[in-house]
Amino acid sequence: MTWKESSFNEFFKRWQTREAQWKDRLGDGWVITRTLGAGAGGGASLWEWRGDPEVNAPEIKKVVVKIVYDGYENYPDTYTGLREEAAFLDLLRTIPTKHLIHMYGPPKRDDRDHVMYFLEMCPGGALSSVLKQHEDEEETKRSPVSESDLWSIFHCLARAVTAMDRGTEDLEKERWDRDEIGHYDMITSNILIGCNDEIHKRCPIVKVGDFGDAMEIRRLELQTDDTGREDVYSRGAMGCRPPEQCNENVRHLRHGTCSNIYMVGLIMIRLISSRSHAPMYTDEVGVIDYNENLRKGETMGGCLHYYKDYRDAYSQTLRALIMECCMKEPLLRPRAAELQDRTGEMFELVANVIGEDIDASSGFGNDNVLLGNFEPPKEWMGLDDVSGADDVGDGEAAMSPDGIDEPNPISSDEEDEGGYDEDVDSDIDDDGGDRTAVPEWSKKRRRDEADLISELEQPRKRRRDEANLLPELERPRKRRHNKANPEPSRKRRRGNNNNDCKVL
Repeated sequence: MTWKESSFNEFFKRWQTREAQWKDRLGDGWVITRTLGAGAGGGASLWEWRGDPEVNAPEIKKVVVKIVYDGYENYPDTYTGLREEAAFLDLLRTIPTKHLIHMYGPPKRDDRDHVMYFLEMCPGGALSSVLKQHEDEEETKRSPVSESDLWSIFHCLARAVTAMDRGTEDLEKERWDRDEIGHYDMITSNILIGCNDEIHKRCPIVKVGDFGDAMEIRRLELQTDDTGREDVYSRGAMGCRPPEQCNENVRHLRHGTCSNIYMVGLIMIRLISSRSHAPMYTDEVGVIDYNENLRKGETMGGCLHYYKDYRDAYSQTLRALIMECCMKEPLLRPRAAELQDRTGEMFELVANVIGEDIDASSGFGNDNVLLGNFEPPKEWMGLDDVSGADDVGDGEAAMSPDGIDEPNPISSDEEDEGGYDEDVDSDIDDDGGDRTAVPEWSKKRRRDEADLISELEQPRKRRRDEANLLPELERPRKRRHNKANPEPSRKRRRGNNNNDCKVL
């Protein structure tokens, strides 16, 4: 343990007893029940309301409080966008989405003037914890995550990416007149499992949290090969960095939303492998002949084709889209709106085709808890809060597994279930302007990237034969692992069984 970590731990113990002295209090009746994590830069803890139910009992009974002890600014010298997690959370809480962790009101201050956030609590915890439990199961008892659950999670992540890209999940609305948000740390420990709702009856909603490494990146149509050389190498965990962040012979560097999409693909590979950490091997990089998009270049997700276990367990449609997200060249990955459309169609299709059978069994990380529309205390929301308690449906508390209403923080569920009212504040931008007005930049046609790099930017066509897909989805799938070696064999033939693969 470093000196800074030791110093914070001592402070954190004292801080947990000083809620009554905070400048921005939770209120009477709130007690800390668990430490969720701590490091040199800060910590997070779970607080629960244990007060007199007859005296102004809040609808939300659980909240995560995150404190910034020693924030740091690790940004390129030329960077002019938002800095620090507080600024990003303050922006994102105005977006009507269920798929980004929600902060109740503006950032807060304790009695020592440290920045704090009151965050929704996700009862399912982090995706990494669920995967670790899955990984620890005996190989003979382990079953793969179902394809229906994977499409549900995939669609949730796609909607989160769209929200960070456009400022709204509604593809019919004009995108916000500001830059994209690159997350840069979208790993399984920062993906949080919420509750079920009427749409997510089997598999709970999942959310993206922890924006400590986030940056604003100019919109894709404004990036060039030169501007794409952003200094983002040091951001985020090593295991989730896309090729453009590591400069792995990427011809046309781009960053931002395209990087988020790569990280989504990586998360999906880890779900398929049932491992919280799934290394990408260089000899699995190749051109896969599944569809037109994959034939355009190399994908880093070739394991989804090479491993027979994965081919037997999941449809080619699912594996192909994940591999598209993991294309080595950023410009070859699906755009955010396209990814949301394609995952949404499959999410609905799977639910309709196998509906009753799916709903009858428990889904991945499912607590079988439906969210209610619960509001956070008015005092948390600030005087001029844009997304106040009356306006927020997505950030409302949920019912915990033990029947207690709860909010959602680093693991959030309550707000997720309630969801934002998609008709509220959707036309108001951050400056109070009318978002429905078409901004000047949108009146100009997007630069034709085909002129810059025609071999990368050909029109994308979705090729999906649903007649062939339905039987593929309906038939039972089992992953056949080698009991002596749970890791799928990485050996593969170059003969007739791999005619659809060319390794560069």
